[in-house]
Formats: sequence, structure tokens, C-alpha cells
Amino acid sequence: MVKKLFKETHGFTLLELMIASTIFATILVLLTYAMLAINKDYTKATNNNRTQLTARSLVDTISQAIQFSNGQVIINSYDAVSKLGSVCFGDKRLRYTKGFMLSEDSGANNSKYVALLDDRGSGSCLNQPFSGPSGDNTGQELLTSKMRLANLSIVNVSGGDLYQITLRIVYGDDDLLCDGTPANCANIRTPPSSYDNPNLSCKNIAGKEYCAAVELSTTVQKRVQ
Repeated sequence: MVKKLFKETHGFTLLELMIASTIFATILVLLTYAMLAINKDYTKATNNNRTQLTARSLVDTISQAIQFSNGQVIINSYDAVSKLGSVCFGDKRLRYTKGFMLSEDSGANNSKYVALLDDRGSGSCLNQPFSGPSGDNTGQELLTSKMRLANLSIVNVSGGDLYQITLRIVYGDDDLLCDGTPANCANIRTPPSSYDNPNLSCKNIAGKEYCAAVELSTTVQKRVQ
């Protein structure tokens, strides 16, 4: 009687390989989709937090400047033509523009300076441009890249030492923005009619994780000197 020297072995059939490959591909697609969704959520949260922190920092800076001002608080009316405004707190001055995104690119809706805090010294408090004969670029920029002021309002309440501060900061490129509430921006593809708009919001479209809008309001009282 002859003994078998080798055990019988069985390989995978073509059908089994196809089924295994299909299952593996499906799992890979699901994992990829999950990773993309997580990355979008992370990007959205990061941009929201950064915009929120910048808005709070700007409100705090203005509030402290009003509180500890050693002189008169001068609020100039915002000029919609030049898109410039200014507020002076004693020897400090805040020059700002609305609707322009902070960027090194000098595009139509971009600006190298958006909210610039500097020393006024003994000069007058005017809506001066950021550069040129009647302005300069010295000071501290209070916003960060790709952010813009959709609204900034500083109002003296009842003519006393109480001031109402309201601001809206929007982060994102022009094509991600619309000039209405988020609910009304769902199906809008055209750019806003104006970026100088207190209701400037993010479109509900692909890429919306790269857009954020934050609005803050507070009341501050100037300390008696």
C-alpha cells in the first residue's frame, strides 16, 4: 500500500477572491468617506474657533481702550464712500474698513489692513486711509488673514460714559459669502451685492467649512479719570 506523501490543499476560487475584494473596497470607501467628513468637521471647527477668538480679542481691545482711556472717546461716522472709519480713545486710534478681506493680495475686495490700532499722538482723529500722504501703516492689525469686518458699531449710549459695541467678523473667500441669513443662502450661487453688510453670512455650499461668521455685542462703561 502506497502512502500519500503530500496533503491535499485547496486554494481560493475566483468567485471568493471577487467577493473578498468587493468587501475590502467597500470598507475602504466607507473609511475614506468617514475621514473626509471628520476632516471637514475639524476644518470648520478650527475656522469657527479662530474667528470667535479674533472677535472676542477685538471686542476686549476696544472695551479696554474705552475703559482706560485718559481722554475723550471720539467716534467718527463711517464713510460709506471711502469705506473708512475711525475711533479715538485718548491718544489711541482705531482705523478700520468694512467688507474688505485681510490679505496681501491687493484684489478688488482685499486690503492689507482692516482694523489697525495705533498711536494718534497729538494729531486729529479723522477717517484717514491706511497709507499715503494722510495715513501710515504703523500700528497693530487686530484681524488675521482672510477675515473681514462685516460690521463694526460703537455707539455712545444716552450721551454718558456707557458705550455699546457690536461687531461681525466673517472668515472666507468672496465666493463663499452671501448677503443674507444662512437659511436664505442655501441655493445662492452669485456673490453678495455688497461685502459691507452687517448680515454677511456663509453660503451652504461645498467648501462651507472654509467659512465662518461671528457676531458679538457688549456694553462697556468708561471709567471716570
